[in-house]
Amino acid sequence: MSGLHPRLFTPVEKSAQRPARSAVAPSALGIDLGGTKIETVVLTGDGELIRRQRILDPGEYAAAIRTIAERAASTDAAAGEACTIGIGTPRSLLPRSGGVRDGNSTYFNRRPLREDPIVALPHELRLANDASCLAVSEARNDAGAVAGSVFARVIGTGVEDGIVPDGRISDIVLGGGMSEVGGPYPRRAEVIRHHASSNPWKGRIVPARWGDASGARGAARFWAAKS
Repeated sequence: MSGLHPRLFTPVEKSAQRPARSAVAPSALGIDLGGTKIETVVLTGDGELIRRQRILDPGEYAAAIRTIAERAASTDAAAGEACTIGIGTPRSLLPRSGGVRDGNSTYFNRRPLREDPIVALPHELRLANDASCLAVSEARNDAGAVAGSVFARVIGTGVEDGIVPDGRISDIVLGGGMSEVGGPYPRRAEVIRHHASSNPWKGRIVPARWGDASGARGAARFWAAKS
């Protein structure tokens, strides 16, 4: 059991009742339903990483939903309370139906993703574009912590943008983070500064601290972010 957060091993009596929320911030489960993988992270209420897991995209809707259900159930059982769940995905969201579209994993398209996990689990679910998740993760205490607003761009299976002005989640453009791109980030800022219409442009371009794991971390932190 070494290396795991001690909170995971708090004794819990078996009960037919669903786990109850404690007075303190509950554990947060973040799930990144990416184009090639499903990554999950569990954070404490104050953002400390408890567990991180990554599997390949199963390629089938029911299997992906089972993964969400299994991760949520194991997190609840370990912590002794109902966790919060945030899901990030590189797809367009359909607010009315709770589904998604335009994903390269076509088996997700127009399925009621927001509702399905709730059928089997006692959780409310928050769903967002993964670029917004990246922006939330970095704005909270990582690469963008010193900035009032954070703009994040994902360059992965697809390309998309997310923005968090003053710690608030804001849905803007669709698109996939620059998290895996190496090279001289300051030089990229100079290129933009040269072409920017505003004078002088003082923005910064920095790598995501958690790389392509930042999406799952941001999904977990949706419940703590301003809306």
